[in-house]
Amino acid sequence: MANANENQTPLIEVKTDAWENITTALGTSRDKRTGGRVIRAAPNVTYKENEDLYYSSDLAATAAELPAREMVRAWITVKANDQTTIDDDSSRTETEEASTEEKVSLGNKILNRLEELEAQAKVFESIVWARVFGGSMLFLGVDDEGGDNPEALAEPLDDSRIQSFDHITVFDRWDLNIHKRYQDPREDKFGQPELYRIVPTATDGEIAPGTDLIHETRFIRFDGALTNRRRMRENGGWADSIYARTQDLIRDFDIAWHGIANLLQDFSQAVFKMRGLRDAILSDKDDLVLRRMTLIDQCRASMRAVPLDAEDEDFDRKATPVSGMPELMDRFALRMSAAFRMPATLLFGQSPAGMQATGASDIRFFYDQISAQQESTLRPKLERLIKLVMLDKSGPTKGSEPDDWSFSFNPLFQLTELEQADLRLKNAQTDQIYLTESVVSEEEVAFSHFGGDKYSSEIVLDIEKRNEDKLADDVEPEIMQVIDPAAAGVFPSPVGQPAEVQAPAAAQPPQPPPQPNSNEPEQDET
Repeated sequence: MANANENQTPLIEVKTDAWENITTALGTSRDKRTGGRVIRAAPNVTYKENEDLYYSSDLAATAAELPAREMVRAWITVKANDQTTIDDDSSRTETEEASTEEKVSLGNKILNRLEELEAQAKVFESIVWARVFGGSMLFLGVDDEGGDNPEALAEPLDDSRIQSFDHITVFDRWDLNIHKRYQDPREDKFGQPELYRIVPTATDGEIAPGTDLIHETRFIRFDGALTNRRRMRENGGWADSIYARTQDLIRDFDIAWHGIANLLQDFSQAVFKMRGLRDAILSDKDDLVLRRMTLIDQCRASMRAVPLDAEDEDFDRKATPVSGMPELMDRFALRMSAAFRMPATLLFGQSPAGMQATGASDIRFFYDQISAQQESTLRPKLERLIKLVMLDKSGPTKGSEPDDWSFSFNPLFQLTELEQADLRLKNAQTDQIYLTESVVSEEEVAFSHFGGDKYSSEIVLDIEKRNEDKLADDVEPEIMQVIDPAAAGVFPSPVGQPAEVQAPAAAQPPQPPPQPNSNEPEQDET
């Protein structure tokens, strides 16, 4: 029996420490707090509700569009160093690099090509639909020698065979269905969509035969709110909309705002006092009462006056109290700002309140968030887009991707004219120090600041020129060592006359040591 007890698993003591008050029902089953529970958000299985919310509520539309607009408003700057061919310059070797001017010029050509594709507007639209519906796609109209084969779109995009990049098309999450996923768990894309099928309603039912299946490499995908795998399976492989968490807040705010609008209709209530009103109603003389009140209302509308009996009647107005209403709506606005993670000055367009309030700190914090989203989510998508533009054989780089290229997001915070002038002055002072210390060259400063379409604070180094100067500095001392003026017998001549080359003087015979003078007495060595 003792051994049996020893083999039994010991009981685990479970403690539920909490406050409990039987009198007030605190912590008991009658506690009001225990009646509250988390209501699970419905899966994103229909577009109708989110679409109606976006088009019917200006606040919902602003919440979806504002971050997307700020992410692409200032757009990007592209810098490219083409080490193969630039502007068909056949004199340049394959190992030579582009100058600073050519880097700026090539970057502008890439931006111009993106502008022709309407990339900025298409990316903005795709981000908006991703936030509203939980996902969107940019279809890349790239020709990789697929020809007229209708099934070519179902094959992976071959970057090495790209002939042209013609257009970009935006699809929202409900325009496409996931047809097939990656099945091999050894692949890094395991479980992700491999093939998409275009929904016929996305094109009014007109789809070319065999072109409804498209491989995922021909898309650039944008997702909505952060969603885990379980939730995405419930959503059909897509993320949640931003409205999944904020729909109730938008509803409460709009209802409160509409309630205030209705309250203003009765902000000042007219009060008419009549002696014997109750007796007249009880004696079925209410028609006389209504006729009298109608007459008063007509006189008030047409004559701007109220005729009253001096002894038996009285007319007054009672204002509806609205004390505390502005503060209550401010709390609603603050809650909305917290839910959408954006300052009220931008979400509602209101001026900052308080002494010396500018709202600059809130806006700067919001722009810091946008910058972080640009780097984490938007950068890889734009890198893919720019790379395809470079691989376009009819594009600015003639189908060759430069070995050294990059892009950066332009600053979101716009400076005033006075701030821009102050910035240029500081840059000029810094440039003067760099030039004095030979850190940069005058050409690098000039082309970096003023070589593009607008002023830039960044300085791009001309690596090619620096390498040439370094090579010249290494070769010149060797030449000077071989052609030594002293060794070659070249001596300076008077000004205006050529230098003469003189033969070296003949060697003089050695002179005998001087003889001691016999007239001088010899000195004792000691």
